[in-house]
Amino acid sequence: MLYLVYSGGVNGTGHVWIYCIPPVSLFLHGLKRGLLEVFIFILALVYILFFISSPFDQLGYHHDLKSRIVYSFILIAFLSTIYEYISSRFNQSLQELSSKLELAATTDPLTNLLNRRGLEQQLKNKAWYKPSIFLLDIDHFKSINDKYGHEYGDEYLKLVARSMTGFLVGRECLLSRWGGEEFLLVVDLQNDHEKFAESVRNLIENASLKFDESHEISATVSIGISELGATETFLMAVGRADKALYEAKSRGRNCVVAAK
Repeated sequence: MLYLVYSGGVNGTGHVWIYCIPPVSLFLHGLKRGLLEVFIFILALVYILFFISSPFDQLGYHHDLKSRIVYSFILIAFLSTIYEYISSRFNQSLQELSSKLELAATTDPLTNLLNRRGLEQQLKNKAWYKPSIFLLDIDHFKSINDKYGHEYGDEYLKLVARSMTGFLVGRECLLSRWGGEEFLLVVDLQNDHEKFAESVRNLIENASLKFDESHEISATVSIGISELGATETFLMAVGRADKALYEAKSRGRNCVVAAK
């Protein structure tokens, strides 16, 4: 483009092509690098038009044309910068909104744990061999809501989520709120399933929510265990864990049962 200005181009029309530089440069390279390229081009353009002798001077143009070329180029650069800035901000807002929507779609809003969709999505990216599945259900949770109200019931669910999250730090696992008072835990654990589940059961049994000097909320939990087999789907393994959980409930709750 600088050579077209210097030489005048075909029939002295070379300079009319330079106005495509600002939008193209800003579009291809972004604001920071694009503005730097445009600024350098303006300096070179001014140098060619006003400080050296070139074939452009022999074309017989009006003496004001050089300054008008520079001013018009700066105007196009300014307008292109505004457009690119607005576009970049709009794209950034779309990306942030997309991230928020994705987070909302995969996260439980109460406990900030994964929800069903989030756990299933993340599990697909794990190369675990026969991970263990623990389905937990808080015993008599309805009585907590009935006695203390749903507000404190929600606070207790948050407490359970925080307690389990802290307990699981450093382990290869996924923890989700599966629904209501149920939590689903998937751990890359090959042995000692019941021992591990007992540790979780004891953790929750010893967790309590104190909300004044004379009241605290505590509960027990029933746990069903299964192992994701090589020939079954994740939901099939969850179904077996659910049957084991039902058996734990029928045994009197506050216990661990492994699927056969």
